[in-house]
Amino acid sequence: MGGGLGGAPPFLSPFLSPLSPLSPFLSLLVAAAALGATPAPPGLSFLLHPSDARAAPGGEVRLRCRARGAGPGPPPELGWERDGRDSDGDSDMAQVALPQGGWLVTSQLRLFPVSLSDSGRYRCWARVGEGQRLLSREATLELAGLPVFLEEPQDLKIAFFSPFSLRCSARGPPEPVRLLWLRDGTPQNRLGDPLGQSPSTLWVPGLNRSSSFACEAHNERGVATSRSATVTGGDTWKFVLKLA
Repeated sequence: MGGGLGGAPPFLSPFLSPLSPLSPFLSLLVAAAALGATPAPPGLSFLLHPSDARAAPGGEVRLRCRARGAGPGPPPELGWERDGRDSDGDSDMAQVALPQGGWLVTSQLRLFPVSLSDSGRYRCWARVGEGQRLLSREATLELAGLPVFLEEPQDLKIAFFSPFSLRCSARGPPEPVRLLWLRDGTPQNRLGDPLGQSPSTLWVPGLNRSSSFACEAHNERGVATSRSATVTGGDTWKFVLKLA
């Protein structure tokens, strides 16, 4: 009988047999699907992939890629995506016809002024017509610069010997950010103290004279200094009369 135990089960296609010459190709497709990859469109390849970048907020970043399209067809189209979605950055594209046939296409993505929301994973994509996209290798954009202040100490008018407080907070990237309080230029804490954590509140039991206060924010890129807050003191009776 054709469906005996010694033969192949009738529901198995010969193309799926382990001895089939197509099985390596099918295995490659299964492996690609498992990795989330897609086969490259015929004749389309990347010659230049975008590179990782690190920039300070407010600066400029340029990411570049280059692809080649073989054959007599139309030139490839290049574009960009960030974290798996199309990027809305400012990009341009240059297409050059090759003497031996095919096309050389270059694209540049410009981000300016770069902000924290621009950080992420970028890829360049290439396609011909409405065909399948070919993705470049991934490039990571990391924002790193001097700390940015979220809150700075403010001017105050107080009575002499009256307690008061001042607040300061800052962030990176990069983190961590540590804070150092200054009174008339003299440090009031160490960076490793709990007071050095952001946000920070400086409690002062009182003053016998007017003073200036500032906050320094430190990270691996350097030091940023807040505005200087002037705390002006006066006699208690003057404040009582003013409130009255």
